[in-house]
Amino acid sequence: MRAKSYCRLGSLESLHRNEAGLVALDAADAALEASSEKQSQSWVEVWLDVQLERVEAYYWKNEVERGGEAVTRARPVLEARGTPRQKTHFYSFVGLQRAQASRYIIDDETLADLRAAWEAVLEGQLENEMLASWFYLGFGLLWRGDLVEAEPELRGCLSAARRAGDKALELRCLTYLALTHLRAHDVGAVGELVPQLEVLARELAFLEYEGMAYAMRSWMAWKEGDGDKVEELAAEAIERWQVMGERWGTSEYHYPFRWVCLWPVIAVRLARRDDGQAIEAVQQLLQNPQMRMPRELETMLEAVVAAWEIGNPSRAGEQLTQALELAEQLGFA
Repeated sequence: MRAKSYCRLGSLESLHRNEAGLVALDAADAALEASSEKQSQSWVEVWLDVQLERVEAYYWKNEVERGGEAVTRARPVLEARGTPRQKTHFYSFVGLQRAQASRYIIDDETLADLRAAWEAVLEGQLENEMLASWFYLGFGLLWRGDLVEAEPELRGCLSAARRAGDKALELRCLTYLALTHLRAHDVGAVGELVPQLEVLARELAFLEYEGMAYAMRSWMAWKEGDGDKVEELAAEAIERWQVMGERWGTSEYHYPFRWVCLWPVIAVRLARRDDGQAIEAVQQLLQNPQMRMPRELETMLEAVVAAWEIGNPSRAGEQLTQALELAEQLGFA
């Protein structure tokens, strides 16, 4: 079936996160519409694969609304006629799409989707889907704040990815395992993982993760008392994320985890009493689609900006100092 070939092409193109993947998926949809085998089981299976590739492509492009439309279109057909493999793929990316839409505030429903995908893998013994679903579960647990649960899932997936020779997944596991240790304030563990992910990110030309390596180095420099390096390393991280955004044709703020280096920058600027520059970093931190901070912390940051804007710098500085303390307690600084 010609549509199946276009779907495969769309999947391959989407790995590079460009528009060619969506063009191929459009061609697949057109071929399906023209097919004489409409609604046969083989036709439905290919149609679902095309829709699931769309869900994934929109996730990587951070196009939340279009991703939600693809989910809505696919769900009833998937629930009625989807294969176990397709259900695993669907629930994984429904969970990820919901996480993205909420700016990585992981609620019970989101985590339930990720667990459902993992359970479907185990029940169906779907070896080809196991690694990705395992990673997504660890990823969700990390942003849920369940660090004790997230660490063994991500570490186990890392070992499995290495055995399978899946370098892209190895890189993702290294990055988010390091972030799990960062949120637990384990500077030594972060320091062991960052050089590994840095080398692999450069080898694979993944700018987002190369940027994250610099961001985590910025955080380590702050924790180790080397304030002079914090902003330099943070600038290296942000430069890579900006270039990545330009390549994708999206906002420079596309990569949602800038907080990793922005909190150290805020801390260093506060320490030298450069409150204006510190609040500039806070404004970046609050900007959509950056990951949302927990509500109590977000409210404090909004109050900081409001105090600054009405001309009360001393109040803004005091509130930002308190916000930094809370961010450290919550594992974001």
